[in-house]
Amino acid sequence: RRSNACCRPSASRTQLWDISEWRDTMYDVKNENVHRDSFDVSPPREVCILPFPFDEVLLQGETKELRLYEERFISLFDDAMDNYGGVVAMGLLAANGIINTLPLCEIEAYNRMEGFGIFVTIRVVSRAALIDITKETPYIKGVCTELVDAASQEGEDRERLDVIAGIIELMLVTLSSMEHRLREASGGNLGSASTSNENDEDDDDDDHEIELDRTARFRRAFEMAKSTDTQGYIHSASSSDGDDSTQRSVQDLAAISWAAFQTDRLHEDDSRGGGMIREDGQVVAS
Repeated sequence: RRSNACCRPSASRTQLWDISEWRDTMYDVKNENVHRDSFDVSPPREVCILPFPFDEVLLQGETKELRLYEERFISLFDDAMDNYGGVVAMGLLAANGIINTLPLCEIEAYNRMEGFGIFVTIRVVSRAALIDITKETPYIKGVCTELVDAASQEGEDRERLDVIAGIIELMLVTLSSMEHRLREASGGNLGSASTSNENDEDDDDDDHEIELDRTARFRRAFEMAKSTDTQGYIHSASSSDGDDSTQRSVQDLAAISWAAFQTDRLHEDDSRGGGMIREDGQVVAS
């Protein structure tokens, strides 16, 4: 390793293979650009970085399936599994370099196939701010600090956020209803290739190609964002209102804010069923 960027795990491993393992490992960060005392919430940690075009960004809870076949990316995978709790970061490439904000991903599943490389599924579970690039060859490593959302302690703020969340949900239901009406008016062919009957031989697969409407995609994205939220919010529960239980939780509010951006099909070649899973080995290896 380079002498000015030495980050070595200093704690014994429990092999949880998730972001909790990565958080629990103390890295001895020695870099002139990093001052541990300046980070109050999250200490600086090292992470392996997979490069992606910036328009391939994933949000909280979304997944992507990759095929790693170049030796450098296979080495990155092995390093992440052995030393970083199975956590990697998405390095979003822009014209002037890597974007400062990194989605943090857990390696959910993988399958090594001789002659084909490693098929890997990653899921976004958090995000971090990139502080410095510590290694560029054969693959990228960097020092980052995890970004933590601050939960509002004020009752009025919580009520305001709850109202906004309700407006978002109502807006998506309204959009979904309008899309249904437009689809009916256009004979059921609005923006949906799965309704075509050109290939009769594919009829047996129709049940697996049903496209979810916007409301269903929102609800699925909400549940996924909430289930992968590992931030552990701390907020005041001192409200004396008897009906405080009717308010959405902080996790619900955060999940709604992520899910609201996941109701459109942003990638035309996403896997069937509206998920954010696709073969992307060519992009990663470019």
